[in-house]
Amino acid sequence: MNNNVPVVQGFAISQQNQNQMSPAPLVVQDYGDNGDNGDNFSGYKGEPQPKKFNDVFFSVLFFAHLIALACVLPASLNAQGDNGGGDGNIGSIVYFVSVCGVFATGLSTVSLGFMMRYANQLVKLALYFQIATSLAMAILMLMAGSIMMAAFCGLSFFISICYAYAVWARIPFAAANLNTALIAVRANLGLTLIAYICLFVGFAFSIAWVTISNAVLNTYPGMAFLLFLSYYWTHQVLSNTMHVTSAGVIGTWWFAPIEASSFCSQAIGDSFRRASTYSFGSICFGSLIVAIVQALRQMNHQMRGNDDARILVCIIDCILGCIEGIIEYFNKWAYIYVGLYGTSRYFMWFVAAMK
Repeated sequence: MNNNVPVVQGFAISQQNQNQMSPAPLVVQDYGDNGDNGDNFSGYKGEPQPKKFNDVFFSVLFFAHLIALACVLPASLNAQGDNGGGDGNIGSIVYFVSVCGVFATGLSTVSLGFMMRYANQLVKLALYFQIATSLAMAILMLMAGSIMMAAFCGLSFFISICYAYAVWARIPFAAANLNTALIAVRANLGLTLIAYICLFVGFAFSIAWVTISNAVLNTYPGMAFLLFLSYYWTHQVLSNTMHVTSAGVIGTWWFAPIEASSFCSQAIGDSFRRASTYSFGSICFGSLIVAIVQALRQMNHQMRGNDDARILVCIIDCILGCIEGIIEYFNKWAYIYVGLYGTSRYFMWFVAAMK
């Protein structure tokens, strides 16, 4: 760990105040930037939420779609076996997904270790990489004879240099934030176990999904959108469950470090329990919105082979990409409120938009 990078942590709160915060015993301090100099502010941000299941309809819908896939899976395996190539296809899928899983696990582990050791250097490396990539692309485009693309890459190179110059003085602050987050993760390394479990479940689902989609699309090609929706929705739910769990653990470490300072701390269990029970419907709701846009983009990508509609396909893809980016930006902050306070999804959108 780079000892030159400071660690920022909040003030511990009293047990009485912890008991007032439900389901997550967390507070966020505010010093008042709304014109009242904080005189009328209580020192707490976020409303205590009762322990109740939020957005239950979406969690029920998510489990119902998983049950439907589970019912279709045996028939899909039999259909592939009847076609004479089932074992080979399944074997190829398992091999491909296993290789991707091992690579992703190894890369994630190495990246986490590297970030923990070189927080300050990592921020600088990201800026250098962006500049170097733009320069390399400009050179390659010149060598390929594409003057227009080389000009755009050169412009990107210039903008990257200007951006690096503008934010260079803020690198210590960014490194301190990154270092603080990494120390919190290192103090609660049990989070990595949950992450690896979600990764394993995601790869297992991918194997089952490919098997089902191969069988279903051969008979019902019109089911493509629903299959893509199922794929993206499931992976979004897994990813966002991890996001909400991490938010709860890091928030607890910030203000109640005693509860979040061991490999399998109390904060990890409590945060994961909230994410997989009370807040799971909210996670499914937000994940479904993103998954719908991602499924539409995938359907749009399949139309790129049509030369007559190529421009229209690009326009639609750009619009969907912008919508997806906006939704994911809101989700990033909204899920933090879910992890910290267990806030209902319907209120969450307004809170995220106000940030």
